[in-house]
Amino acid sequence: MSQIKQWPRTAMVGYIDTTAIGSMSAITKEQIQSYNVIIFGFTDANGELPPQLQRAVKEVRQLEAPDTLNLISVGGAGGTLSLTSQTITNLLSGLKSEQLDGIDLDLEDPSIDIDTLSSFTAELSLQLADNYLLTIAPILAGTPDQPTLNIPGGASLKPLYSQIHFDAILVQAYNSGTYFSYPLPSDKNVLVSESSANIISAAYNSLQKDGEILSTSKIVIGIPSNAGAAPTQSNLWDTVNFEAIPVEVLSNVKSIQLGEYGIDSTQFGGLMSWSLNCDAQPSSYPPYFEAQNAPAGYFAAKVASKVV
Repeated sequence: MSQIKQWPRTAMVGYIDTTAIGSMSAITKEQIQSYNVIIFGFTDANGELPPQLQRAVKEVRQLEAPDTLNLISVGGAGGTLSLTSQTITNLLSGLKSEQLDGIDLDLEDPSIDIDTLSSFTAELSLQLADNYLLTIAPILAGTPDQPTLNIPGGASLKPLYSQIHFDAILVQAYNSGTYFSYPLPSDKNVLVSESSANIISAAYNSLQKDGEILSTSKIVIGIPSNAGAAPTQSNLWDTVNFEAIPVEVLSNVKSIQLGEYGIDSTQFGGLMSWSLNCDAQPSSYPPYFEAQNAPAGYFAAKVASKVV
């Protein structure tokens, strides 16, 4: 059984898509050790761990830095989840058999009923108790003065994040579109979208000050690892000058940590990235329009390793 784990003071969370076997094989030890939380995607719809996910856990664990947390994720783009007690049983069985640290809900099926999901998540949280971590990965939405966290193309997850404790809420600040924007902490008259690295401090500050997220839950802001990791216009890497981005990203993280511009850093839980695969093999993930992917391993070396 997993020992009781705590969310890191500052997490650098990285997803590994275990279904992308080619790019997964390109992930290096140096990349892996740049993260202190690794999330393996994805279980099947019934919460069972596919063979390739189990293999990935065993292989990656041998390369991790000490005390790295390992979670399994359910859902993902194009995936769904059966919201039943048997799914919870299967998830718990997978955690125990692979000696993992928790479960991540990356729910991207817009047909999921929120009331049923709320009941399912409350029961899952109860079953995990203090033995395992629970995270959720919604997308940014809402308005500048009333940000929300949603299922992509679906409803707000407010009934969950306002009532249920999550060790971390992994906010996907990408692929939502440039329509959604939030005030820059240093100048409230300036609105920024996911196309800017300033979305990190703007999204965190807006969500934290909005007060709808349960105060015990940490807020982690997620960004793509390169232009091809989120091939839309709402990607902070959508530029030919990618060398400027790491400085901007780290500046935003530091600004939150220092509590600049009236930011309350108490709920800040770190940075998240999709994904190690994209960073390891950028040639497999073409970017949007004229944007340029950084070289392999760039995000791990220039961003992830500087956060932890």
